[in-house]
Amino acid sequence: MSELMFNKYSLHEVFSNQEKTMAQHINSLQRERLLTTSLENLEKEILDQFMVHAPQIAEDQASVSDAEVDLDVSQDPLLGTWWDRSRPMIRKGTRYSLHIPYSGDRNLFWAQPSTTNFNPPSAEVNSGEVIYSVEGVGLAPERIKAAFDQFKNNLSFYLEHVRGDVQAFNSKLPDLIKRRLRGREAKIKQDQSVASQLGYPIKQS
Repeated sequence: MSELMFNKYSLHEVFSNQEKTMAQHINSLQRERLLTTSLENLEKEILDQFMVHAPQIAEDQASVSDAEVDLDVSQDPLLGTWWDRSRPMIRKGTRYSLHIPYSGDRNLFWAQPSTTNFNPPSAEVNSGEVIYSVEGVGLAPERIKAAFDQFKNNLSFYLEHVRGDVQAFNSKLPDLIKRRLRGREAKIKQDQSVASQLGYPIKQS
């Protein structure tokens, strides 16, 4: 089912939630693992886990399908005045669909980037492709192709800005991860230092 894209939530919310989840993950790491594993290795592992992957479409692999559909043409102005427009008039029409494969995070097709044109596209997005459809009765190839081209141009506009925002966020991740890991490590070592000064043997786990 076709839905309005890049309009459900902001990319800023996505990045904020990703950063919070990353911080929770670092705080939940076992103390022993933090003290016995190379921080560089942990940084790489966490970066791989929390890096955001912007959608990338493969226009060169796009394909087209067609299917018959029943369409209500009761509001078609070409019907003239002889038809009661409060009643449906069903005619056999055709749906032409453009299928564009993609990779990356599907959820980002619904996230609004920092730059928009206030006219986001609508399409169906499944686990492997974006599907844009045009339907009607007796549609000319030129009209269908023009609609497909307009959709592709608008989709590319939004994805370009999504990628820009994602790249900016991902570029900050290594420093964020490093600071949080080093802060957690410093706290653990401070806790151990305080415990060692209390005058009792350290209980072995």
